Amino acid sequence: MHPESRTDAPASFWRRLAAMGYDTLLVIPLMMLITAINVAIRAALVSPEAIQQSQSAALTGLGYWLNLLLALSVTAGFFILCWTKGGRTLGMQAWKLRIINEHGGLISHRQALTRLAVASVSAACFGVGYLWMFYDKQQRTWHDIASGSRIILRKE
Repeated sequence: MHPESRTDAPASFWRRLAAMGYDTLLVIPLMMLITAINVAIRAALVSPEAIQQSQSAALTGLGYWLNLLLALSVTAGFFILCWTKGGRTLGMQAWKLRIINEHGGLISHRQALTRLAVASVSAACFGVGYLWMFYDKQQRTWHDIASGSRIILRKE
């Protein structure tokens, strides 16, 4: 298809939300798998007597925090890899969305990390950073602005 026949419009709030929901359905099983592997490894390292006396094989205390850190790191890696190598996650692909930099190309690892960090802050602020797109003339969220990237609807 010729480049001039392609339209790149800012992605709507609802398409972004749908893609996020789709990606959440992919990330939750990934986190569950990481937790299951961690529990299995921990159970293999703890004696059966210790397991009977307590919940040592379960993820408690430091084990919980290490598991959380690993799960969040793998999740961050998933998004960073998808955004920097292909310009979209599976959810974004399903909804015909693509993430681009200011020049229309793939975003860098630094942009992806910035985007992920600011998107987390946006979500922690009850979604205000996401809703910002209704006030921005270019329909950008906080993480779009901070990372110098944007989500577009690509009809090809």
